[in-house]
Amino acid sequence: MVSLPDGAGVPYLAVAQDASIQTRFQSSESAEIRTLGQKVKHIASIFGSTNEPDIASGPGGRHDNDFNDFREIAINPTADELISQEQPFLRAARDIDDPSNKDQRMALHLDNQFRLLREDMLIEMREELQIVFGKKKGRHTGLITDGFSLLDIECGDHENRKPLQWGLQLQCIQDLQQLANLKPKDRRDYMSANRAIFKHQSLACLIIDGEVISFPTIHRDMDQVAQTPPIITLQFTGKSSTTKSLLKIKQAKHIRLVQIDTAVFAFEPILKGLQQIREIPLVNELLFWEPEDVIHPPSHAPWQLINRLQAQPTQDLQDVLGLSKSVKLDSSQFTSLLSALKQSVSLIQGPPGTIKRVTTYQESTKLIAGTGKSFIGALIAKSIHQFTKTVILVVCFKNHALDQFLEDLLDIGIPAEEMLYDQPGVGIRPDYKTLNDLRGRAKELALTLRQSFRKFQATKVGNPSLMEHLEFSSSDSEYYEAFTLPETDTEFTTVGQQGEAIDEYYLLDRWLHGKDAGIFCDHMSASHGYIWQMPASARQNMQLTWKQSIFSEQVLELVVIAEQYNQSISKLERALRVKNAQVIASKRIVACTTTAAAKYANELREASRDVILVEEAGEILESHILTALASQTEQLVLIGDHKQLRPKVNHDLSVEKGEGYDLNRSLFERLVLKGFPHQTLFKQHRMRPQISALVRELTYPDLTDALQTQSRDNLRGLRDNLIFISHKHQEIDSKEGAKWRDTSSVSSKQNKFEVDLVLKIVRYLAQQGYGTDDIVVLTPYLGQLRLMQTVLSRDNDPILNDLDSHDLIRAGLLPPTSPKQSRPKIRLATIDNYQGEESKIVVASLTRSNASGDIGFMAFPQRLNVLLSRARDGLIMIGNVDTFENSRKGKDIWTKLFAMLKQGGHMYEGLPVRCERHPEKTALLRECVDFENECPDGGCNEPCDEMLNCGLHLCPQKCHQINDHSKIRCMFVTRSKCPKGHVSSWKCYQNQPKACNKCEQQARRLQRDTELALELQEKRDREEQDYADQIARLDAMLASERQRVQDEQLSEQRSQQIEQKKQDLVKARNMTISRQNHAQYSQTSTADVKARVQDASPEPAEVASKPALEAPVRVAEALSKSKGKSDSKMIPKRDSLAKKEWEQQKTLENVRNDAIDSVMEMIGLEEVKTQILLIKAKIDMSIRQNSDIKQDRMNAAFLGNPGTGKTTVARLYAKVLTSLGVIPGDTFLETTGSRLANEGVTGVKKIVEGILSAGGGVLFVDEAYQMADEHNYAGKQVLDFLLPEMENNVGKIVFIGWLQ
Repeated sequence: MVSLPDGAGVPYLAVAQDASIQTRFQSSESAEIRTLGQKVKHIASIFGSTNEPDIASGPGGRHDNDFNDFREIAINPTADELISQEQPFLRAARDIDDPSNKDQRMALHLDNQFRLLREDMLIEMREELQIVFGKKKGRHTGLITDGFSLLDIECGDHENRKPLQWGLQLQCIQDLQQLANLKPKDRRDYMSANRAIFKHQSLACLIIDGEVISFPTIHRDMDQVAQTPPIITLQFTGKSSTTKSLLKIKQAKHIRLVQIDTAVFAFEPILKGLQQIREIPLVNELLFWEPEDVIHPPSHAPWQLINRLQAQPTQDLQDVLGLSKSVKLDSSQFTSLLSALKQSVSLIQGPPGTIKRVTTYQESTKLIAGTGKSFIGALIAKSIHQFTKTVILVVCFKNHALDQFLEDLLDIGIPAEEMLYDQPGVGIRPDYKTLNDLRGRAKELALTLRQSFRKFQATKVGNPSLMEHLEFSSSDSEYYEAFTLPETDTEFTTVGQQGEAIDEYYLLDRWLHGKDAGIFCDHMSASHGYIWQMPASARQNMQLTWKQSIFSEQVLELVVIAEQYNQSISKLERALRVKNAQVIASKRIVACTTTAAAKYANELREASRDVILVEEAGEILESHILTALASQTEQLVLIGDHKQLRPKVNHDLSVEKGEGYDLNRSLFERLVLKGFPHQTLFKQHRMRPQISALVRELTYPDLTDALQTQSRDNLRGLRDNLIFISHKHQEIDSKEGAKWRDTSSVSSKQNKFEVDLVLKIVRYLAQQGYGTDDIVVLTPYLGQLRLMQTVLSRDNDPILNDLDSHDLIRAGLLPPTSPKQSRPKIRLATIDNYQGEESKIVVASLTRSNASGDIGFMAFPQRLNVLLSRARDGLIMIGNVDTFENSRKGKDIWTKLFAMLKQGGHMYEGLPVRCERHPEKTALLRECVDFENECPDGGCNEPCDEMLNCGLHLCPQKCHQINDHSKIRCMFVTRSKCPKGHVSSWKCYQNQPKACNKCEQQARRLQRDTELALELQEKRDREEQDYADQIARLDAMLASERQRVQDEQLSEQRSQQIEQKKQDLVKARNMTISRQNHAQYSQTSTADVKARVQDASPEPAEVASKPALEAPVRVAEALSKSKGKSDSKMIPKRDSLAKKEWEQQKTLENVRNDAIDSVMEMIGLEEVKTQILLIKAKIDMSIRQNSDIKQDRMNAAFLGNPGTGKTTVARLYAKVLTSLGVIPGDTFLETTGSRLANEGVTGVKKIVEGILSAGGGVLFVDEAYQMADEHNYAGKQVLDFLLPEMENNVGKIVFIGWLQ
């Protein structure tokens, strides 16, 4: 309603802006309601704005992490964000360039770069969660672990200066299947080798009771993950996400963790860098350039050098730049160098083959007549370094490109001490006082955080907490009034149906259990009627809400401390990096990857970064370059090629998708397409002319070949250097290996025929003398790459570069660790990941072969350009011509390629081979079997017939490429016999053995048996002696231990005797004082105790004259008085005289007895309490008289009705006797008279023996009267057995019976 047009929503604005209403929306258990609340909050916040955005389609309001200002968006996603069904807000690239947005273009550009890059990160995460929840088909590649318990909080090791950002420790409830049955050391080794399990710094989806809660980061500690079961630490970001996670974990029934393999760590520095940008340096050139604009030079332009170069463009630069070798530039290199020195922003395009290290040319020619774009970059850096005082930041996307560029800088003469690579090293002394202060503060906060967490973890929300919360609640105070007991002025105690006294939480407890107000139903206020009429489910929801509120208060305190702690750790880390910043500031050239440039932005601020020189600019996302710029940057040099592969992004955001987002359009390409002036290098030094002709015709019309490319040898064993093998074998789908980040593809592709043919071709090339370093096998698809790896690994262990291995693991096609072997290795790679590299021979499997003409992303000309430009000497491609010529997309470029191949005679139906030794012998190998039939050893079918170096035998192989047989071993087998008739055989090259192997084996076997027998005898002798020694040691230890026990027992007895004497002395003194101050309590005797409590019961205790059951106690009447039938009956309060007597004894005589305390706390039972005190007095008297108390009979008979508490009293009576030392053991055994009668004398005997073996105790016989029944013959026999047993076991067993 608040979004109604024409001001109709104004009346509802105040309600929408109410903070309490917004809080209720956002705290709802329903994701749909939370989303609706975010929309209401968003609309209310922008209502009436002068620049009000489009509410329906503009930014903000879709979920709890969608805002107008992209700087407010958290990098890590929230749960509501990833489960949101609404499309994220993204702008098309054309919207940024819209003239109407010129005034806001910079802000919009930064906003869109951030949102697009973050969406690139989130798309994959959404897909993984959809697969996990079964909403999308596919294979989740991350680890899914069910069942965790909250263990502790983790802050690192502050004592050893290894602090961490705080996190929660979760322990698996069950051990991981992979770790089952492994020993502790093996567990650690396994987890060390399999780092993808709970991968460090990977994002995880925390799911509690089926609900997605948050996305914490996994901190992997090797010692913890190797425990049984494993322990991991989850680190949280964002106050809202952390609070929600803590609340849910506190009450969780089931915790699931889904590991997400999205490389958030690669996105995070760039995204944070974009949020920190307020102004874009060189913004006029990068965002507002028009064709009529003049590109201004930087203020530090080296005009002295520029003028000298312009005066003589072809001069040797050796003297000009102080180079070690002679260097002359061609015209394209000269103009490229000049534009880089004169322009604030310059673009240099380097086609394939122009990327060469300078050393390559120094080795190949005395005069460096031509160099590539990598060397041009080095020349630019050298010129600026030598003729200006500026600082240069060199950035690349990949580490290997950075390594190559740094080598070029060193080769061209820039001193190593003036350069810094990637991350700065140590060497500057830090401010130790500051560090110590920060460490102390962090340690202090860590302790506070742990204490707060312990308090949070130990909190149990019971009735007292609920009542306290309701008492001070602003919205639920009526519940407090409803649950408060009515006040009474009576002296009576209110009891429940069971006679128990009710407490102050009586009403709350009944309400929580779905009951009415019980005995207070008539006292309830009418205004509280709705509270007592609530159904059970509503009551449970209210209780859950109250618990959440109570927990929230503690969580808020915990989160605040956690944020303070993390801030202290961040300050400490920044202080530790101060030395890095100082190192950076001391260098003239700093080189790093784009990710490192964003990650270490604070340190890099110490360097002026006047010049940014970017290599591989065509492969780098624009956001990466924007974050590398600094406010003082005056010059940007971009070196790359926009006609090769673009940066990798999700297909939905790519130029190729056609939706207009164009995330993978680099800054280099965007400026070139806009018409920004750029220079192009035209001389290539890689490909032989046959191959370069293809890329020249398809992509680079001005490309020329360097001299050294035009006189290379032909490939050995082949009739052509450029070969396309066409076939009609169909492809297959590989469902598990879909192209990563290519959402247009539901499966990867494989072609088994091409894989087998590639294997044969590689073997054939090896037979021609080419090493594995000379060959690379390329394919566009991960599925085909995996299949080739599997097949080739049978003979060769494929080398997969880092990116290929990473992609294969992500696609689920390659385990995290593979066994390393020492066999020869062949390089395998996808086309995309081989960009920027080269090989002497390239064998390419195009894979696609189908009747529909579907060639997928092979339709993109950039990918074909990269494929055609990787080989130096030979290119062999395998594919289905019909599929590519009839493709729906990309048909034109492939048709043009095939026309050139056909015109040049490079199209074949098999591999065209020829024998190097017999050139007239040729063949076309169409199938794999043809290799074995036509050239099994790499030549032809003719026998070799060359004499081997033994001079006895001819080479048995078919024709092969090795002409020199002097080093070939003769494998001819020769045989002979020894004097014992043993036949020996050996290969010719091994020469005849000097001795018979079988004879030597027999001799060795005999010697070995003799030595083994001796060893066994010596072992038996040693074991026997060890046994005797061990027995002797144990006997001595046993004797010593027995003596020690005897000594300790004697010492303990002496100590007890001394202690007893001390206690008697204290009691005697107390008794003297007591007689003086309290004459009425001068002594405690049996008669006095009985006199003091004689009015406690209307009937005195009866003492049986028989020895079987002594001192029977009647408890029925006392108990029945405390058991009312009505729940609302009031019982007059009466003070217990026996209890008062006991309290008097405790005060005056300093006696303590927990068992007697328990008896005195019972309601009623005055006769029982009196009898207990009489027994104690009797025992005390016996102790004072030094008489044996164990000779006193303490058997008892209880009189009373059923349900009067006889069993409870019996147990307490047993504890009293044990505590007073009457019986030695604390065994309590309960049975019945009928059971004893059924079990007979044998059963009773076992019971008595059991109690005696346990050290003594009490036997309680309920309904003992049943044994005396005149019809119960067995019961009488049991009684006849028990009566003497009672006499025989006085002081060991006390018998208690219930007489009806």
